Formats: sequence, structure tokens, C-alpha cells
Amino acid sequence: MKAIQILAVVAALFAACPLLASLPASAADLPTIRLGWVIAPGSTAALLMMKPDASVHRDKTYKFEPMHFVSTAVELTPFASHQVDIIDMSYAAIGSAIENAHLTDLRIIADEIQNGINGHDNGSGFLVLKDGPIKDFPDLKGKAIAVLTLGSAVDMQARVMLRRHGLEDKRDYNLIEAQFANMKNLLIQGKAAMVAIAPPFAFDPELRTASRMFFTETDAMGPTQLLSLAARKPYIDANRAVIVDFLEDVIRTVRWFTDPKNHEAAIELASAMTKQPPAQLQRLFTKEDNYRDPNSEPNLNSLQHTLDLQHEMGMQKNKIDIKKYADLSLVREAAARLK
Repeated sequence: MKAIQILAVVAALFAACPLLASLPASAADLPTIRLGWVIAPGSTAALLMMKPDASVHRDKTYKFEPMHFVSTAVELTPFASHQVDIIDMSYAAIGSAIENAHLTDLRIIADEIQNGINGHDNGSGFLVLKDGPIKDFPDLKGKAIAVLTLGSAVDMQARVMLRRHGLEDKRDYNLIEAQFANMKNLLIQGKAAMVAIAPPFAFDPELRTASRMFFTETDAMGPTQLLSLAARKPYIDANRAVIVDFLEDVIRTVRWFTDPKNHEAAIELASAMTKQPPAQLQRLFTKEDNYRDPNSEPNLNSLQHTLDLQHEMGMQKNKIDIKKYADLSLVREAAARLK
């Protein structure tokens, strides 16, 4: 009797083989893309988390694991030690990665957010109290200035702009680190004379009432490729097909969020993630927000300009030719699928 039962099971398994062969690999067998991110909704990972149904390849050809960091500068250490696969990299972090961490195999593979481009002004910059003592740059001497983290793009904006006006960190002012969510209290309570701000925190009505823009990100750096997605060449070589699938999902997601007909739905998703009221987020995904390229292709000319500026201002030792550290073939292949 047992022999008959065994034969029946074996026969059933053989009969199921064609069906099993047609099934997709289990999620456990799929490669995982560990994607670094910093801020919602600016970071690509945040968009992907808010709108998972736009990622048609997720859990079919790859798994997705978002990894949160306090700034792009902080992402460099795990990126160097292969603990994260793709990161959002600011223009400030690129110079540091190449010159200090010697990550010469890094490659810019896609756009994340741009500012001051195609008529977009995201409201990023540095605020002072509207009726406070800071009227001009000399008034910042001896004061505390709040940036995101040292080495971040925000830090670079402050240093470049203040150096133009003869002010140097430690000699003339002190930099302190703070999250964007805490900038309002630091400014209003007088713990910092000037604070950095970016969407969606820049849209806080109480903050807007109490403060004025002292200078914008564009004032400091010009039009910027603010954040780009970057991976390392060995990882790209080993996972090219999967990365193209992932970037196709990124493009589809970006297009959904930036389509005006989806605006209210996009704001609701952003509100749920950021825990901020929808009325405060209406500028997101409009001209008053960051620019996101519909094909997720980064603006290398703008990125080159920013790197050159950092070199000219003495913030970066050497001139960096960004085209040597970019591979746009993957995102172009992904975009071609969606035409």
C-alpha cells in the first residue's frame, strides 16, 4: 500500500512539472536591490514605497529593500563596504566619494531630483527670522548655522555662499547638524541664526510666517542636479538586466507622480508618508517643487557645473570629469521600453 502511495506522489509531481516550470522564481530566489534614501518625498525610494503598484517588475525579477540614512554624506560608508547597492548621491557627495573614499568605480545611473531647471524652484535654501537681527552676511559672524549633515549638499551650499562673502566655518561662524524637521524650532527658538530648509518642510505655514529666505540653493550653486542615483560598476556588471527592470519601474513611478491628473492622489500618498496635512503639500510635484526628468536621465552638464564650482571654491581638490563616472545606458534602455 505504501509503495502505491509513493508511486502516486511521484506521478503527481511529474505531472506538475510543466506547471512548476512556468511559475516565476520565488521571492526568496530573487536578487535584492538595497536602495538608499534620505528624504520623503524627494528620494526615489520614497516614491517607490508610496506607489508600489507602479513597480511591475518588483517581486518578479528583483526584490526591493529601502534603507534610510540621515543624509547623502552618511550613505558613502555603507556604499563603500557594499552594504547598500544604489544610493541617492548629492553633488557634494560625489566629490567626497571620488577624492576621499577613492570610489572611482561609482557610476551615476539615473536622475533623482533637480532644482532651478525647467522653471522649477523647490523653495530650498537658508532661512533667517523675518524680523530678526540677520540683515546681511556680516551679521552671521559668531552665529550658529544649521545644516543637514557635514559633507551634505546643504553643507556645501552654506560654505560656498558664505565664502563668497568672506566668511569661513569655525573662524567666523559655527555649523551645527540638524534634521529638516527640527529646523523650524532651531530658528524660532534662537538656537541657530540661519537654518537650511527643503521640501516639504519649506511649505510649513508657521515657518513661512516667521522667516524669510536669506538665499536659495540656486543663489549658491546655480541650477543643480541635486541628487542622482549611483551604483558601483562591479554591481552594475553583475546585475545589469535587473537594474534596467528596476529603472523602468522608477520611470513609471516618477511619471505617475508628476502627471497633473494624479496630483491629488499623489498628495494624499505623500501626506500619509510624511504625516503632514495635504493642504501643506500642494506644491509637491509642481513647478514649486524639484524637477524630475520624465525619463529619469540626469543632467550631467548641470552636475559638471556644480563640481567645477566646488573645485573653484576650494571645496574639492581636483577637477572631476563626471562623464567618466556616469553610465546612462541602463536608464536609456529602460526609458526606451516605455515609449
